Amino acid sequence: MRSLYSALAVGCALGALVFCVPMGQQQPRDKGSSYNSQRKIVRDPAGRIYVAYTKPVNNLSQVFVQISEDQGKSWRDLARVSPPTGDATTPMLAIDSHQNLHVFWTQYVQNVRQIFYAPIEQGRARSAQALTTGPAYNGFPSAAFDSQDRIHLVWYGLDEGVYQIWYRRKDRDGWSAPLKLSTGFPDSVNPTVATDGHDNVHVAWYQFDATRGVYQIFYRRYDARSGRWEPQRSLGRTDTNALSPSLAVDTSGRVHLVWEQQDEQHRFQIAYSSLTESDISSLLWLTSGDLRATDPSIALDLQGRIYVFYAKGDGQIYLRRSDGSTWGPEERLTTQGHNEYPSARWSFYHNPLTGINAKIDYIWTEELSDGTSQTRYGAIAIP
Repeated sequence: MRSLYSALAVGCALGALVFCVPMGQQQPRDKGSSYNSQRKIVRDPAGRIYVAYTKPVNNLSQVFVQISEDQGKSWRDLARVSPPTGDATTPMLAIDSHQNLHVFWTQYVQNVRQIFYAPIEQGRARSAQALTTGPAYNGFPSAAFDSQDRIHLVWYGLDEGVYQIWYRRKDRDGWSAPLKLSTGFPDSVNPTVATDGHDNVHVAWYQFDATRGVYQIFYRRYDARSGRWEPQRSLGRTDTNALSPSLAVDTSGRVHLVWEQQDEQHRFQIAYSSLTESDISSLLWLTSGDLRATDPSIALDLQGRIYVFYAKGDGQIYLRRSDGSTWGPEERLTTQGHNEYPSARWSFYHNPLTGINAKIDYIWTEELSDGTSQTRYGAIAIP
C-alpha cells in the first residue's frame, strides 16, 4: 500500500504565486478533495478558512479539520473529529450563523460503513454521533443549513439490497427520523443538497432510469410552505449516462446543476442546466472534444455569476464561468502533476463573499510523479 503525502496550497487562476504547506498523510483509497457531491471548505466572516480532510492515525484514516488564518498561506489542524474505532472517509463541512462548524463523514463500524456527525464549537470538537446504524451500508453525506440554522442532511444507503437516497433534519429538538427520498430500481447514489431563500430544500442524485436504460440525474424538492416533499423528477433527456451532480441555488430560487454526461462518442463531458418549479433550461455542454471531463463542482457569487470547476483527461483542473447570460472560455487552473476532484466553496447561507472573503475558494487533489498525492487550495477573485 503506497503512502500518500497531503499538502495544501493557495493560488489564483491567473498565474499568482502558489504556496505549498504540508497537511499530513492520507490513505490512498480516500482522495483529499473527493467527492464533488460534498462541500469541504467554508469561511467565517473574519476570513478564516476551514477544510475537512483525512489523514492516518495508527493505521486508521481519520477526519480532521484544518484552519488557515492568513488567506490560505499557512494551515494547522484545528480538531480531529472521528473516533479511533475504524477508518473514516468522505468528510464534508458546513458552518452555521454562530460560526460553529459541522462535520459529517463515513466511518466503519464493525465492518459496515455508517454516517457520523460532530460539531466544532469555539474551536473544540464535540463527541461524534452515529446518525445511521444497522447491518447495511450508509455513506457519502451532504448537508446544508437553512435560515433557521436547521441542518438538512442527505446520503445514500442500502435498502433491501438497493442503494437509495435518505434524508434527516436537525433542529433545536434534535434529529428527525430517516426518510427515504428516492424510489426505483436499481441504485440511487451520490446525493447533493442545497437550500434557498425560502428554506426550500433541493436534492439531486444520479439513478438508473428504466425508461431510457441509462443512469440519469434525478431531483427532488422540499416545499417549505406546504411542509411536503414534491415527487422525484428525472431530468434525463438523452440516451447516455449522466453521473455526479453538483448544485447551487441563486437568490431568485433558480437551481443551477452541473454533472458528467456522456456525449455521442460516449466520452464524459460536463453538462449544465437550470430549473425552477415550472421550467427547465436546455442542456448546455460546457466541455467537448477528445478529453473526458469529470467531477464538476459549482458555485455562485452574490451577483449570480456561475463558476464551474472540473477535471479533464489531461490531468488538469479547469474553470468555466458565466455572468448569468454568457459563458466565458475554458480557463486552465493547474499546470503540473495529475489533478482531480475539485471542490468549490458554496452555500446559500453563512457563505461570506464580500471584503476579505470576496473569493471563490476551491480545493483539489494532485497526484505527483513519485506516487504521492497532495490536497491543494486555490481562490478565484470575485470581480
